[in-house]
Amino acid sequence: AEYAASVRDELRALFAAQGNPLGDDQYGAQLAETFPTQKRTMFDLFAAYIDDLHRIADGLVDSAGTYEVADRPEG
Repeated sequence: AEYAASVRDELRALFAAQGNPLGDDQYGAQLAETFPTQKRTMFDLFAAYIDDLHRIADGLVDSAGTYEVADRPEG
């Protein structure tokens, strides 16, 4: 999750530094119309992915705790 968040942050910084990465030709101008929505969707997907990774990590920690309790000798 930390790595995915760092990649997201690097990409966000790159977009901020580059401005319009699509160029000034007719194709770039056409793509620029949908770029804000595409960029927003991309960062929404990053957020969902990072949230999923956190949930998976939490589930693994919970499972490990359950196995530790089951493996303890009764005393």
